[in-house]
Amino acid sequence: MKTYEEIVKTYKKRSHDTVVDTVATGMTYVDNIAVDSGLLEEAGQVSSTVSALCGALPFMVIAAVEGTKVLLGRKPAKNGTRDAANRMIKTGMALGAGSLAAGMVGAWAAAPAAVGTRLVLDKKKSRLMNNLRVKSRISRLQELGHQLEQAQKDAAGEEHERLRDAAMVTQGDVE
Repeated sequence: MKTYEEIVKTYKKRSHDTVVDTVATGMTYVDNIAVDSGLLEEAGQVSSTVSALCGALPFMVIAAVEGTKVLLGRKPAKNGTRDAANRMIKTGMALGAGSLAAGMVGAWAAAPAAVGTRLVLDKKKSRLMNNLRVKSRISRLQELGHQLEQAQKDAAGEEHERLRDAAMVTQGDVE
């Protein structure tokens, strides 16, 4: 079972990943916002290339971060792959929400919608994980309670046997 310090350390790492993913997701919409606000003009091939790169940016960042953790031995390959997939799914959902907001309201609403969606998904996962941790701790405490009850019954049985043996010895002395 993890100690409190290990749980806090893990949580801090996860919140750092959320910040990195959120920034990368928000950067995806920077080029759209710049074009819509008139800061940049669409220039054909350059605009298409920048747009494609910005769309892939969050996924490249996730792959690089998780790959580095695996290569440095900070996490097993199986966990790194699973974590990367989970992060990419959440980021894809956030990008979809951002695209939907951009289509309905305008490009300026895309980044807040994407970032907000990502944060809501992380908050939901955090709550689910907390529920699992609490249930795990409750079952562990129940198990320990049963072990304590059994130990008390065993101790009471041993005490009863000791008293019975002492009574038999005393009874034998009287006769």
